[in-house]
Amino acid sequence: MTGRFFAAADGGDRNTLMALLAPEGDADGRVAVVLNTANPDKLSSVQAGTVRIR
Repeated sequence: MTGRFFAAADGGDRNTLMALLAPEGDADGRVAVVLNTANPDKLSSVQAGTVRIR
């Protein structure tokens, strides 16, 4: 999936989540997925445009 992944968290570290969810090769800054989670510490991984929450 192309595009940049952004995350906004309630009470979490938004910049860290955004860094984890920003794949390389995004030239146009299109938003592909917006993740809102109250438990950013449970962010596990990002694979092929899929966010896994433990």
